[in-house]
Amino acid sequence: PPAGHLAAAQRPAVHGHAAPAIGGSVCGDLTARKVLRYPRVGKGQCFAVGAERAERREQVVLRHKAALLHAAHEHARPQHMQVRLREGHRQQHTAAMHHSRAVCQHREIPPGKFMPCCKALGRVLAVLFACFCILASFGIGNMSQINSIAGNMNAAFHTPSLVTGVALMVVTALIVLGGLKRVAAVTEKLVPLMALFYVAGALIIVVMHAGNIPAALAAIFKGAFNLNAAGGGALGYGISQTITWGFKRGAFSNEAGLGSAVMVNSASNVKEPVHQGMWGVFEVFADTIVVCTLTALVILTTGVVDLQSGAVLVGVQDNALVGQAFTAAFGSFGPKFIAISILLFAYSTTLGWSHYGTKAVEYLFGATGSRIYKVVFVCMTVVGATMKLGLAWDLSDTFNGLMMIPNLIGVLALSGTVVDITRNYFARRVRGEDIEPMWSAFAEYQKEEEAEAAAEEAELDKAANK
Repeated sequence: PPAGHLAAAQRPAVHGHAAPAIGGSVCGDLTARKVLRYPRVGKGQCFAVGAERAERREQVVLRHKAALLHAAHEHARPQHMQVRLREGHRQQHTAAMHHSRAVCQHREIPPGKFMPCCKALGRVLAVLFACFCILASFGIGNMSQINSIAGNMNAAFHTPSLVTGVALMVVTALIVLGGLKRVAAVTEKLVPLMALFYVAGALIIVVMHAGNIPAALAAIFKGAFNLNAAGGGALGYGISQTITWGFKRGAFSNEAGLGSAVMVNSASNVKEPVHQGMWGVFEVFADTIVVCTLTALVILTTGVVDLQSGAVLVGVQDNALVGQAFTAAFGSFGPKFIAISILLFAYSTTLGWSHYGTKAVEYLFGATGSRIYKVVFVCMTVVGATMKLGLAWDLSDTFNGLMMIPNLIGVLALSGTVVDITRNYFARRVRGEDIEPMWSAFAEYQKEEEAEAAAEEAELDKAANK
């Protein structure tokens, strides 16, 4: 099932400060307000090259201090020495300007225009990211999820896909358009509980078929590296296909690299950005290594798939494999349990992505555009329920890939900031070094955090002295 909900309980929403995550989508997670602290948090806004902005601010402060010191020293000198010094400074400044123009002309960059070019590039990436986020919200966040729900409901309860789509469209309209938050609140509470039940059920099935685990693992590695290939060319093609499908399904499962997790992690009530980042790392690990591995073992050890050829049993739909596998342990109750679990998992993902897409539309078009987007999003639920399974996955993979492009550019550009803040955190918390905390790359926000920390310490001291 689409995970990402297992660590949701560790991400309480607050109004105010944000603590981004390190892991999964680093650009989104690490460039929310706690690291680069943009006044308006949006995934697209993380590309404004915040570290350079902070460095320029510090240089301005240093130049201002140097000017004050220079003025104080100059005021103490005799008048004739002051005149000579001013003339010398004027000549040096003129020579520096000529040198700057020469360098800029040689590189075909007008003097003083480089940083605006960087800002313009950031704005372009922000717009691209917002556009691709809107597309991805219809793919990974709507059609593929609704399609999985419809397929499992049809396999378990023989419910027509159109009926499932219309029912989900009505509920989505009540929540997204009508503001019916109670249904979303109930789903939010049920998802962690259903995740625990799913993991427990999967463990029971794997233990019941423990004798088939070695053969299942062997089939996984054999299929991954295409060891049955006849020649080197076929082997290379098989590995390339394995990597391609791994990227596709990995991005769909844990959303690592998409930049979507910032919408949740940036609202957490955590002071240390690295602290929240560790939950981001754990979320990807729990999703991919734990849940996905259990799901694969459930399918492969119960005989739903032929381990030699990889063929699925006749009469079983691809999106109902897990439900059919659960039949081996729980009988006819297995598919029904999986259908309900997928309904909660996938539908909660759909509600979350409706929020992501709404924020992206608001960034591009304002509040008016978000209303139109919500109507289109609700209508797409019926399309997702009735469309072919392969088409839904292909659209999701394409939109995910587009969304990754601007996000990963931001990841590379801001990796230095991530490293500095992480090193500072481990130096203080792990090695116990007495150094100043680094909470933000911006000097003004760093001072705000320091002031808050000082106020908290003063309150603790006051309470201790009472």
